[in-house]
Order: sequence, then C-alpha cells, then structure tokens
Amino acid sequence: MKRKKHGQAQAPQDVPPRGVLIDSNLLLVLVIGSYEPLYVSRHRRTSQYTSEDYYRIMRIVESFPVRLTTPHILTEVSNHLGQSEGPVKSACFQAFSQVIGLFKEVHVPASQISARPHFAEYGLTDLGILAAAGTAHQVWTADSRLADYLARAAIRVVNYNHLGHHD
Repeated sequence: MKRKKHGQAQAPQDVPPRGVLIDSNLLLVLVIGSYEPLYVSRHRRTSQYTSEDYYRIMRIVESFPVRLTTPHILTEVSNHLGQSEGPVKSACFQAFSQVIGLFKEVHVPASQISARPHFAEYGLTDLGILAAAGTAHQVWTADSRLADYLARAAIRVVNYNHLGHHD
C-alpha cells in the first residue's frame, strides 16, 4: 500500500476496488426506484433525482461483487422512508427489505466511530462510512462535503454529482 507524505494510507489506484458502499442518499434512490422508478422524482427526499438515476445506481451496485452498508446508513434510509404515507410507505419498506438483502452490513461500534477525529463535524453515519469502506472499497455519495473528506483520508470515493445528470 502506498503512503502519503504525512503517513496516511493511500488506496493503490492500479488495483480495482473490491466492493462498493452506497451512501444513504443514493441508497434511498435505489430503494424508492426499486418500488417504482418513476416515483423517484416524486418522493420528497429524492425529488432532485430521476428514474435514470435509479437505473444508473442499480448498474453501479450490480457491477461490484461486494456491496457494503452500515447500520447507520440503513437507519437514515428507514427514517426517510418512514416519512412516506399510506400504501406507498408499505410498498417502499417492502422494496427496502429486498434491497437490504443485496448488501453486507458492516458494523463498526459507535464507540470506535465517536473516538475518531472530526466526529463533531461529520457525525456517526459519515465517519462510519470511512471506517467501513477502508481503502479496499469505493464509496459512492452525492454529499460533496463527505466526498471531499473521504478523498483527503485516501478513501476511494465517487461524487455522484460530478457524473452529470444522465448517462
């Protein structure tokens, strides 16, 4: 493994990532799109995305043999889905249950995450992503602040916002 000047581990760029970790916002698009792709742009929490984003995220997930998530990401997605109402809420949670099965849940104790530098600045979910992904996996996020932080920490990261709106 290569080293940065200040002793931080750096992911070797010539070795492909072993797996992918999808941040909460993109996982929410995946879940809602799994319920109904056209509903992605209608849901309050995903209205800035389209059905094309759902299909793109699904292709990303399917292209990796290892797919990671954390309990904190799943909790955020669950909380956002809980804001839905009626039959849509039930259908979205059914889709969520199926999507969860695509991922391996990596548990890093909150006590370890909270002991990391910048805990107050980034919080449990974001620092949990850093801990769970490590340098062997790639993180996909639409959170530019998180993407910048992960890149500085030598975590492989793709900022979804930099891909352009559609394929």
